[in-house]
Amino acid sequence: MGNTLIAIGEALIDFIPAQTGCAFEEVTAFSPKSGGAPANVCGAFTILGGSSKFITQLGDDPFGRKIAGDLARAGIDTSLVSFTDKANTALAFVSLENDGNRTFSFYRKPSADMLFSAEQVNGLRTHTHCIFAVFPLEIFR
Repeated sequence: MGNTLIAIGEALIDFIPAQTGCAFEEVTAFSPKSGGAPANVCGAFTILGGSSKFITQLGDDPFGRKIAGDLARAGIDTSLVSFTDKANTALAFVSLENDGNRTFSFYRKPSADMLFSAEQVNGLRTHTHCIFAVFPLEIFR
């Protein structure tokens, strides 16, 4: 049996600019893509042949359902992804300038992942072989 990566942290929608090489305020359109560092780590680990499980909280909204669906289609175990109607899924708008620098504008005041509590992880039973990847969440501050 191989290792299982269990990551906990944010998942969000990255709004990727339709054009690059311009200032943020010059971008005319954005495309929504599922992202967030811990979700991306799970995706990469799965592509490389590993097994991954993701722990997060998403808004009970269309963006949260999009992320959950994208994670599941990527082969990531989403059994520990929860949903809340207390806050929306986090959003991040990105621009890419000529020099390669990125500008971000985040919408998380608060977002669903920021309302995630330690009690929501109590049911986790780890496998004999697992790797944990922990990313900043409000519960760790």
